[in-house]
Amino acid sequence: MQILECIDRVGQKYGYDTELMNALKRCIPVMIEGKTEEDINLLMDTLERVQIYTFDDQPEQEEIDAIIRRKINGRNNHVKTIECDKGEYGKKVSPGSYISEPIFDDDMNIIDRVGFIYVTNLYSSSETSKFYGTKINLSHLIHELGHAWGAQKGEFQQEESGDYTMTIGTSKFHNRVDRNGKIAEETGIEGLYMEEALNSIEEENALYRLFEINDFRSIPGYVQSNYQGTMTEMMRYFVQKFGEETLGKIRIQKDRSKIEKLQEIFDETNFMKGMDGIDYYSEKEKKLNSAQDTSMSDSAKKRIKDFFEKYRSLYLMPHKKQDFLGHLDKVMEQLFNFTSIKYSYDIANEDIKQSYYQTLSSILAEGYAPINQAVAIMKEHKKQEIPQVTLCGLARQALEDKIRIGEVTVLPEEKRISDREEKTIDESSI
Repeated sequence: MQILECIDRVGQKYGYDTELMNALKRCIPVMIEGKTEEDINLLMDTLERVQIYTFDDQPEQEEIDAIIRRKINGRNNHVKTIECDKGEYGKKVSPGSYISEPIFDDDMNIIDRVGFIYVTNLYSSSETSKFYGTKINLSHLIHELGHAWGAQKGEFQQEESGDYTMTIGTSKFHNRVDRNGKIAEETGIEGLYMEEALNSIEEENALYRLFEINDFRSIPGYVQSNYQGTMTEMMRYFVQKFGEETLGKIRIQKDRSKIEKLQEIFDETNFMKGMDGIDYYSEKEKKLNSAQDTSMSDSAKKRIKDFFEKYRSLYLMPHKKQDFLGHLDKVMEQLFNFTSIKYSYDIANEDIKQSYYQTLSSILAEGYAPINQAVAIMKEHKKQEIPQVTLCGLARQALEDKIRIGEVTVLPEEKRISDREEKTIDESSI
């Protein structure tokens, strides 16, 4: 099998140990199941390009930085990089990640890239390690390979000005370049949370095929990420309604044609139109602040109040101005950030529980409502596309059939069935 030969080749290239090699030979085949030949080739290219590092203990940032410096090998010494604030995302060093850096020449043109993956091993005595049959954290390995795969095609796109975009799956990291000052500054990110949700779904599906299970929670000791749950459920619902190819093609092939056709549909939904109304965000704000009227402790109330004030622009500013994927990504960012504060709600207490559900449902509605309304609009459009069956049409078709087989000659114009006599009939009566 070509993919296994590729794994052997990169294993020798990077000096992977037997345990990592075996893990790759188990994970890669289930990751590519159902994928196109072009997608599979991109994954093989990814394996060739991206070295994988494993750590027995979760690495410190200094250890990750050391790998970056070694990979870049002094080629960016003339460049100053500035990252933008990612909020709750990335506040701590992750136990696994795909990391990529552009390489600049003296004129700040991107001439190369370096990328690598690192994952933290499981403790050999852990339940998860025993279930996996290896200390390699297979779920993290699959997840980070998924990001790297999504970055293989068109990862760095640079404009004449020097500004560039780094694309990993559905996520785009926008960067402004000062050629004279040798500065690359990250100015904005879009699609990040959708990428994490979609990649988590791919991770789960690969684990299901690998272990012949249907729920990741059945894996002993499995630690659920902040992406799994409300984020992945919403993303899975979107995929279920509009098809895997709609976003799958964006992630791997950078093909946006299918989602662009859907954009006009989403613009038609009452929910997206209603977000422009003056009352929408004032009503939502009441729900977000509902905890202040409960029996919650003063310290918990303050944490929640401070949280929504800090992220006011995320939760209480119009997202209608973006395309629908941009809007959906903001909904998922709200869900992701909310996980950092949700345990302030003591849902064993009834009035606090009601506040929690009011808050959560106000966020969920921004994703599910337009999806459901878009589906309804598409069904209505499909109905309207069904050609009307008419008496005149049936008669004309019958006549044309007879002419074709030579049973009758063409009638004079005045003796044909007049369009004015046409009567629409119900399709069920035919």
